[in-house]
Amino acid sequence: MSHSLKAHLDQINYLESTKKLLSWDKETLMPKIATSFRAEQSAFIESLLQDRILDDKVKNYLSVPPSNSQEKRHLQLLKDLVEKNSLPKDLVERLAKHSVIATESWREAREKKDFSLFQADLKEMIHLNQQVADHLKKGRTRYDALLSFYDRDLTYAEIQKLFDPLEKELKNILKENTYPKNTPLPLPASIDQQKKICNFLVEKIVPTALLQESTHPFCDMICPGDIRLTTRYNSKDLFEALYSTLHELGHALYDSQLPHEQLYPLNQSLSLTVHESQSKLFETCIGGSRDFLHLLYKVFQNNLPQIPFSFEEMVKSRHAILPQPIRIESDEFTYPLHIIFRTKIEKELIEGQLQVEDLPKVFREYQKDLLGLDVPDDAQGCLQDIHWASGSFGYFPTYLTGCMYAADQYACLKNEIPLADCLQKGELEPLRNWLKKAIHGYGSLLNLQDLLQKSTKKPLSAERYVSYLKERFLNG
Repeated sequence: MSHSLKAHLDQINYLESTKKLLSWDKETLMPKIATSFRAEQSAFIESLLQDRILDDKVKNYLSVPPSNSQEKRHLQLLKDLVEKNSLPKDLVERLAKHSVIATESWREAREKKDFSLFQADLKEMIHLNQQVADHLKKGRTRYDALLSFYDRDLTYAEIQKLFDPLEKELKNILKENTYPKNTPLPLPASIDQQKKICNFLVEKIVPTALLQESTHPFCDMICPGDIRLTTRYNSKDLFEALYSTLHELGHALYDSQLPHEQLYPLNQSLSLTVHESQSKLFETCIGGSRDFLHLLYKVFQNNLPQIPFSFEEMVKSRHAILPQPIRIESDEFTYPLHIIFRTKIEKELIEGQLQVEDLPKVFREYQKDLLGLDVPDDAQGCLQDIHWASGSFGYFPTYLTGCMYAADQYACLKNEIPLADCLQKGELEPLRNWLKKAIHGYGSLLNLQDLLQKSTKKPLSAERYVSYLKERFLNG
């Protein structure tokens, strides 16, 4: 590879980094008055990025036969990147602008619990994504074309085979109403106390990361060594911020341990399935384990004036099944149902089978059918997530495929390192090392199936994931 091509690929990486920095600023610090200017900035960066990706330097490289398997993989990834960016420039710019505008109207609609304030912008966002899908689908469905942005190795048909038995099993258990009736116990704490404890977690897992606050928690790697995550605080319950921080720290650790020395995009994360497996590994598999809760309880004792429950009561509380309307506040057992119906809804929106006007009603019907909930307003219904406002259609299913992968990783970790002892003592280096060797260090060098074989030696399985959930919530 020539020096000029490497420099060109580095420039693509720099522009990606700049785009993430603008997004980070928009969600954390940017005043609302700057929205229209930020929309123009974002569109400009997207245009520059598209130009660099479609440059003749990249196209000429794609025509050269690979000399080894790694070069072959590099060419595959670049070809995929070129195809995904071979969209009309005006469409790319309109999408970038509208994502800024739509997230602002979503934020206002959510705050005022009024879907009508967001409806027109959502309709336009769907229309723009349909155009993207139509340009890229090449015999696929619109939804599969968009899903490939988040996981190029999965299709909706494959996801259905994983989700359908899981939905049936979990729905039946909830309707039978025979599960243990533990109660989720909140832990009130001042915001300052919560920040101290959340920063303790940052120090333990990714000490170089920056933690701030946003409406919807997220994580972005601006560049190697500059990883930023957000959480949101609720003075009535420390657990809300704590587990959202753990979730984002899983993302942050993956980003921090990628093979940054590799060429772009081999040095990038493989997919959102893998990324979400890391967030769910820390938030739920590890974060809900008795051993990690033992560490947390000691942290609470050292930082809070009082704890209104015993350790055993806390364990039972964290293993409680109680359907909640808000996805990110739901327990691990009912969380999959949130993802399953969102996946169905966004597929129907993109395929034109569901009209935007009917979204609030259909969303509430799923909440009633799968979770048994009567939800009073759209803020707790279809307005709770930022994904559709930002144009991320196809993202949702990767949360659940990520959960399945995380459960298999957790089983391997328990067999291959002294995980219980590490978690109780807060000594996480063996955990970080295993993840780097088994998953993080590959970046995008392998496809999903090969990475599964390298790390857990198992394909994704709904049945195995149900067994994991039953063991923790029904048999614990």
